[in-house]
Amino acid sequence: MNFVDDELYKKAIAYSLFLLARREYSEKELRIKLTDKYNEEICQRVLDYLQANNYQSDERFTDMIVRSYASRGYGHKRILQELSRKGIYISNIDDYVTSSKIDFKDLCRDALRRKLKNNIDLSDYKIKAKLLRYLVSRGFEYDVCISVLSEYGKTEDC
Repeated sequence: MNFVDDELYKKAIAYSLFLLARREYSEKELRIKLTDKYNEEICQRVLDYLQANNYQSDERFTDMIVRSYASRGYGHKRILQELSRKGIYISNIDDYVTSSKIDFKDLCRDALRRKLKNNIDLSDYKIKAKLLRYLVSRGFEYDVCISVLSEYGKTEDC
C-alpha cells in the first residue's frame, strides 16, 4: 500500500459516507457507485470497512425497502422483485418478507379501495378480470387477490 492508494482509500470512504448519509444502499448499489471512481481493491476495502463498522448493512437496507414498498401499496412479489433487482440475495429472503408483520391481504384491500373510488358492480367478468390484473401487477399473490375480490363482491362496501 502506498501513499496514493491510502489517499484514494480515504476519499472513497468519505464518498461512501456522503452517499450513505442521504439514504441506505445495498452492497451491490454501493459497489457500482464506487467502481465508477475507484479500482476494485479499494472498493472492496471500503465495503469491508463500512460493513465492519455497521455503516452499510444489507439487512437494514432490506428492512427499509420492505417497509417503503409496503407503505406504497405493493405486494409480496413486487417487494421480492425489487430486492433482487437491488442486489439482495439472502437465501431466506422470502421468509424475511413474510415475517415482516405486514398484512398483505389488508394492503390488497386498500389497493382495491383506492382503485374503486365508487361502487362498481363486480358481476361483470371483464371488470373483475381487469381488477385482478391490476392487483397482480401491484405484486399481490393471485390467491390473495381472488380472496379480496370475492370479499368485495359479497360485502359491496369493502
